[in-house]
Amino acid sequence: MSVASNQPPTVTSPASESAPWGWRWLLLFQIANAVNYTISLGAPMVLAAKCLGASETVVGLILGFTPFLVVLQPLADNAVGRHGPRHLVLQGWSARSYMILLAAPLFLLQPLGVPAGWLLGALTLLSLAFNVIRGYTCLGYLPWIYRVIPDELRGRYFGFEQVAGNLGVLLTLLLAGWFMKWVGGPWKYSVLFVVAWLAGMISVRFLNRVPENAPGVPPPPPRPARNWRTQAASYRNLWRQRGFRRITLLAMLNGLATAAVPGFLVVFLRDHLEISESAILALSACGSFGPMLTAVFWGRLTDRFGSRPVLRLAWFVQLLLLLFWTLAAAGVLAPAGHWQLGLLLVLNGAVGSAAAIAVVRLLLRSCPEAEVTAGVTLHCVLVSVCCGLAPMFWGAALDRLAVLLPKAGPWQPFTVFFLAAVAGTLLAQLLLSRLRETRAVPTSHVMLTLLREAQTRVLGIVGNWFGSGGGR
Repeated sequence: MSVASNQPPTVTSPASESAPWGWRWLLLFQIANAVNYTISLGAPMVLAAKCLGASETVVGLILGFTPFLVVLQPLADNAVGRHGPRHLVLQGWSARSYMILLAAPLFLLQPLGVPAGWLLGALTLLSLAFNVIRGYTCLGYLPWIYRVIPDELRGRYFGFEQVAGNLGVLLTLLLAGWFMKWVGGPWKYSVLFVVAWLAGMISVRFLNRVPENAPGVPPPPPRPARNWRTQAASYRNLWRQRGFRRITLLAMLNGLATAAVPGFLVVFLRDHLEISESAILALSACGSFGPMLTAVFWGRLTDRFGSRPVLRLAWFVQLLLLLFWTLAAAGVLAPAGHWQLGLLLVLNGAVGSAAAIAVVRLLLRSCPEAEVTAGVTLHCVLVSVCCGLAPMFWGAALDRLAVLLPKAGPWQPFTVFFLAAVAGTLLAQLLLSRLRETRAVPTSHVMLTLLREAQTRVLGIVGNWFGSGGGR
């Protein structure tokens, strides 16, 4: 069964001609939003929790909040149908930013003698509140994008979106790393959390400029409220569609395998490779270079060749990177320096961008037009449960493995952790063969075409150079 579109054949719509009308506001939103979530959900939050004495179990709990609480999305289904996705997104993005603002004073209390355990508990609760609001309201984002970006331009848009978001991540991590290098004391996290709040409020201002629907496209009729029985029937009908079910199961498997890796890689670099906090943030910033350099390329590639070959290529490179981290944790390989770690993280960001664009594109094409919101909800909830359970499980498992495994030798807790991610990624690669996609071409054909085009470009450049008299 193919992951074919359940919509009419693609034609050039009025919105296609004017699709870039509001891209600038959406892309500016992505930059500001990236500043907010990079601090609130990324490496700075992990380091902040560690500053308050968090164990791997607590770090895993905080990391698990973000994906796991997407299970709240079905509660927002009727709100999207009644008020539209735009209203839900604007309200949610504004409210959640205040949760991170409330966390800012905690680090000013630590030097005053307030027990670190109390402060860590408060930080954990505020992170929980942030993610509860995020989990409930993020349902509206993809249905909103579905309305304002036509199908034939979505791959390209998602590419630009990745570039904009990763530009925000890059700037945030570089500036935060520079700031933490020169500023001592826990109050530096208070400053970062205030910056996250300001960025969140600015991102809402940008979103206010984006209308509910693309110009020239009439809004869909209001959808009547659905009770739980009606919603469950809609979800069952979606699950019976083989294309939707298979892309969702693949994303769930990949989430179980790799969702815990980014957060615990920060812990691995800090506690096992003994890299400073400022250097860790600078290295994390390298992960943003990959999407910035390649996301538009991946978006155009999926529009041209299909999503499945791009996904296969991305997961193959992901497998190689995880093998490197496994050998590094076992002491078999040692990074030559920060530059090598930076290159690996650039590559990791590039293939992560490719996989994300391919999966979202496959998801939107597998949903019937009338059930895009329900399809996004069901997919995100199932995948996010897996992505939330993974760091929670591995947080507790790493603490336990540290007791059970010998202190010396190749079999360290992080060796087991990365090896499990390798096994899950390998299984996802094998199961990807069962996914069918209309108009997709074999991965080998994509590689050969790209190599031929690259060769043609190089020969053209050389020919032009000689034709112009050796560059004179």
